[in-house]
Amino acid sequence: MIRLDRYNLILKAAHLYYIDNKTQAEISEILRISRPTINKLLREARESGIVKITINNTRGGENFVERELELREELGLREVMIVNPASTSQKAIDLSIGEQAANYLMSTLRSGATIGLSSGKTVLRMNEHLHSTGVLKNLSFIPLEGGIDTEDGNYSNILSNFLCEQMASLFKNSTIAMVLAPLVAQSEEEAAILFRSKNIQRVFNRMEDMDIAIVGIDSDPENSTLLLLDRTLKEYRADMVKAGIVGNVCARHYTEDGELNVMDIERNIIAIQPEGLQKIPLVLGIAGGVHKIRSIIGGARAKLFNTLITDIHTANAVSARLKGTR
Repeated sequence: MIRLDRYNLILKAAHLYYIDNKTQAEISEILRISRPTINKLLREARESGIVKITINNTRGGENFVERELELREELGLREVMIVNPASTSQKAIDLSIGEQAANYLMSTLRSGATIGLSSGKTVLRMNEHLHSTGVLKNLSFIPLEGGIDTEDGNYSNILSNFLCEQMASLFKNSTIAMVLAPLVAQSEEEAAILFRSKNIQRVFNRMEDMDIAIVGIDSDPENSTLLLLDRTLKEYRADMVKAGIVGNVCARHYTEDGELNVMDIERNIIAIQPEGLQKIPLVLGIAGGVHKIRSIIGGARAKLFNTLITDIHTANAVSARLKGTR
């Protein structure tokens, strides 16, 4: 039970703050008590039910603010955005996530920024929704990984070099760096030689100054687009299953617990290192679908992205799995 004198003080502080729009400094002066005490009184007003705050979505339409905040907390991310696709088909999910990623990126980008892109179908969907405003310019685009060794030329448009070129074409005076190397070297020694080459060194040095990275979140070995396409990596599918690999970001594979570097083949990968991704201020992971549930959880735990765009069905499934594994 709150004492009557304190109760009246809480009422006065709450009225001045919420009704009269006074600042805490002004209330402190009016009531002749310290600002820390004012802060405590306002907190008591909310906790005791004297003040109840409601948020009305005045624009109408569906939103998932509470789910976004909850999932952000569960995954330990900086921000989560959730979309509601037209259907549960993978195509509808990818289109919806790609559109949201494009909108978010256009609201975030500033002229002169340096942007890194991974390979991936969802990154391609994002590019398809981007448009030139005529305002943004002098952007720099950097692929985060080497080229996939694939026999299927139909997938060349999801490779990071191509995606950087495609995106740069939308913005005036933009530049592109190219990683002129395969994603997977044939040996650790070959990878070391490639990393020492002037082209690779120049590109990877520029990665240290990136402002934003947009990365796809690939799935487990049975559903991985990367393993489907890359002739070298697909030979390691059985080993990855045995090691408990649930996904990869920029060909950096991890377990559901977020453990990295569990495969020897990692030493042959020509792509940004996990610690490189972890240093970038904004790393936007974009992915959805039932086969991405463990991939999203493991990638978040490995800290390979700090912001996530996914769909409501995947978000609910991720939360359910996290609650079930506690």
